[in-house]
Amino acid sequence: MSIIFTNHAQDRMNQRHLSRSDIERTLSNPDRSFPAKKRDTVKFIREINGRNHQVVAKLLENKKDWLVLSVWVRGEEDRNWVEWIVLLPVRILMAIFRLIFGKK
Repeated sequence: MSIIFTNHAQDRMNQRHLSRSDIERTLSNPDRSFPAKKRDTVKFIREINGRNHQVVAKLLENKKDWLVLSVWVRGEEDRNWVEWIVLLPVRILMAIFRLIFGKK
């Protein structure tokens, strides 16, 4: 089995500090797997070092290779959203301040 990564999946791996070996382990020996929302895709889940890795992939026509479409760690993104929402008013005020007073 070989694994091919989309650009999107590679970007997400970098952003979420997931290694290629983590993804390979999740695909080859998942704790759970089931059909994903998009047609012909599978969602693989595996806990590694206390992190709940999630991988969405598609088996290619040769039935040997997987195309990894996206990866993430369950729960870690939720904290990022909370942080983003909490800091949004501060970011808006800073943008207004810069507009009024210019960049100094």
